[in-house]
Amino acid sequence: MRNAVIVVFLGLGLALAPLPARAESAKERAQKLMKKLAKEKNPEERAEAATQLGDMGAWDAVPALAAALKDKAPQVRANAAYALTKLKEHAQEAVPALKEALQDPDGTTRLNAAVALSNMKAATPAELAPAIAPLLRDPDKETQELALKLLLNLGFEDKDSRAVLIEALDKGQPEVRNAILNELWKMHFRGSEPGAKELIALLVDMSARDRDPKVRRMSIIGLRSLKPLPPAVGQALLKALDDPDPEVASAAAGSLNSIEGSPLPQTAVTHLVQTLKTGATPRTRAGAAHTLGNFMGWREKFLPAMTLALSKDVDASVRAAVADALGELRAEEGITPLLQAVKADPDPKVRARACRALPAVSKIVIARVGKLDATLAALTAASKDPDSGVQQAAQSAAEDLRK
Repeated sequence: MRNAVIVVFLGLGLALAPLPARAESAKERAQKLMKKLAKEKNPEERAEAATQLGDMGAWDAVPALAAALKDKAPQVRANAAYALTKLKEHAQEAVPALKEALQDPDGTTRLNAAVALSNMKAATPAELAPAIAPLLRDPDKETQELALKLLLNLGFEDKDSRAVLIEALDKGQPEVRNAILNELWKMHFRGSEPGAKELIALLVDMSARDRDPKVRRMSIIGLRSLKPLPPAVGQALLKALDDPDPEVASAAAGSLNSIEGSPLPQTAVTHLVQTLKTGATPRTRAGAAHTLGNFMGWREKFLPAMTLALSKDVDASVRAAVADALGELRAEEGITPLLQAVKADPDPKVRARACRALPAVSKIVIARVGKLDATLAALTAASKDPDSGVQQAAQSAAEDLRK
């Protein structure tokens, strides 16, 4: 009878709607993916199945993923290890297979296996660090960064991870060394940590000998938090004052300037003043002027030498560096020599730098000593200088001081 009704309805252009298909459950989907992971011929499909099992949190897939860690295709092994990182504590059953994967020839597989084991706290640094160490030289930057992050997470306190990190500091690529040094700075390395003696000796050597100025600078910054400062470190900081890179020299000066109850800051200032006066090359004298700008608390010891160099040094680059430093120091004693340089220095670059240094001293300081009108007058005159660079610098400086 029902069929007859359907026919009548069909004759009217109607039909009964089909029953909706039952939605696939997560368990059924996981079963299909596990089957694909085990039997699919295309390795890309197997790799994708492993990824999806991890992303969907398929706990039942742990045995299948553990088995996939021995797949012939490296991308499948890597993705299976990745999936186990996503399953975290539910992947305990796969720990033996993951530990075997720490020896995998594929770096991504090793890294993912190490992350999975670290997440579960299922392996010691002695097991993880040697597996990760070669990845610090991996050509893929993301792999390199993740390996370093995991090693730093293991920390300097464990001897195995510390050995790998020190080896990387000594022989690694500059970006790796800088990242480790930056971590030391963030952790406020005090010198009392396990293995500190070896690490301090390496940092002292790197601060003087490393070819990369960024590494030398970060080595100095890593040493500055040591309390008390070992004698070898103090000598390294004094030596770094003469570094050809101004940022390295400034880092050493900043470190020395922060030391309290020590003769080191005064020793540093005395050395730099002597270099400013008698340095064999303009570069060394200019470097000394630049570095002295970091010793604001000791400026009464070196301002006479600075002002003399601004008027007497035969090299314009030195006089220009002194002008910059006087601006950074914001010392009222620097105003008169800077004004004299604006008016009379024979080199236009020095006159321009002196113009720019005056606003750096600050309007407040200049006004406090009653020299604001004289400064504005000198800058107004300099705005008519024959050199266009001096004109622009003077005009800009005058505008800043009138605000």
